[in-house]
Amino acid sequence: VAPAVAAALPTVWQSRGIGGGGGFFAPSFSPPDPNHVTLTTDMSAMFRSTDLGANWSTVSALEIQANRPSFVRFTSDPLVQYTLDYTTNAGVDSVVPSKSTDGGVTWTPTNDPTSGGSYFLSADPASTQRVIVTSYNTLYFSSNGGTSFSSKYTAATGNGLHVGGAFWDGTTIYVGTNDGLLRSTDNGATFSIAPIGGIAAGQAIVSMAGAKEGGTTRLFALTADAGDVYGGVTVEDLFYSNQDMYVLDVGGSWTLRNTGLSSNASDGLVIVACALNDIDVAYTGGQRSSLGDFPMIYKTTNGGANWASTLTYAGNVNIVTGWGGQNGDRGWSYDGGPTGLAVAPNDSNKLGF
Repeated sequence: VAPAVAAALPTVWQSRGIGGGGGFFAPSFSPPDPNHVTLTTDMSAMFRSTDLGANWSTVSALEIQANRPSFVRFTSDPLVQYTLDYTTNAGVDSVVPSKSTDGGVTWTPTNDPTSGGSYFLSADPASTQRVIVTSYNTLYFSSNGGTSFSSKYTAATGNGLHVGGAFWDGTTIYVGTNDGLLRSTDNGATFSIAPIGGIAAGQAIVSMAGAKEGGTTRLFALTADAGDVYGGVTVEDLFYSNQDMYVLDVGGSWTLRNTGLSSNASDGLVIVACALNDIDVAYTGGQRSSLGDFPMIYKTTNGGANWASTLTYAGNVNIVTGWGGQNGDRGWSYDGGPTGLAVAPNDSNKLGF
C-alpha cells in the first residue's frame, strides 16, 4: 500500500479560485518598456508582467518580500532597480532598501541608514547611483548606489515625515512632504524646504508627481488636512480627508486646480501621477464614497486647468474587473478606492491602478 500512496502524492500545485485577504499596491512601470509592470501586495508577494498585465509571474519570496510601499524604482540601466524589502531578519520585522542588478530577478540589501525602519524609497530614473530613503522622521541620500547614505533632513513636527513622491531633475531634486516641498539644488548635497507659497494653511502634501517638457518643470500635488498626514499614514486613512489639487510651474507659486474634480465631501482623492515627459497629462485617483465606495480616476490634458472623470465602471464600459468590481464575485465596496496609481514614465497613455 505504501508505494501506491507515495506515487499518488501531488508534485505540482496550481492556484485555483480566489485567495485570501490583502490588497494590491505599488504599481510601477519600467521607463524603457511601458509594457513591463510590477505590482506588490501587503501579503508579501511581488508580481511582474512584461505584457501590460496580460500575464504575471511571481518574484521569488527567497529574494524579496514586499509590502505597500515596495515600489520598484527603475533606473537608467534596466538591470539596476531598487525597492523596499520586508523580509523578516532573524525573527524581527524589518524594512530595508534593496537593490537588484539583474533586472529584478535577485535582490540584495543595500546599506540601511534606518536600522530596519525604512518608509519610502526613490531612485533617480536617469542614474543608477542616486537614491533617497526615509525613516519615520529623517530623509537620507546616497550618491553611490546605496553603498552609503547621509542624513539630509529631519521632520519639523512630531507627525514624522510623510513623503508623497519625488521628482528628479538633473542636479535639482524635489520631494513632496507633509512639511512642504523639500528641494535640493546641489545634486543631493543639501535639502531644505523651498519657500514657495500658494498651498492653503492647514494643508499638507499627500501625493506629488512631476514632469519636464521643454523648459518647463511642472509639479502636481494633492493635499489633505495636515493633521491627517503623518509618517506611515496609509492610503485608506486619507479617503475621508479634505483634499485639494495644486499645480506648480517651477519658478512660480502653487496654484489651486480643482476644476472638474468631485466636490462631494465624502469623495476622497489620494494619489496623483503623470509621465515624466508630459506636463499636460496627469491623473488623480481616489474613492467615490458618495456612490458606495466606487473607484474614481480623473484626467487632465491641460496641465490641471480642468479635470474630467475617465473611469467608466458602470457596465464595465472601459474597465475589465476581476474578482472584485462590477460583475465580479463581489461588487465594489469598501475596497473600491485605488490603493496605487502609476503612469508609464515615457507614455502618458498607459496607466494602471
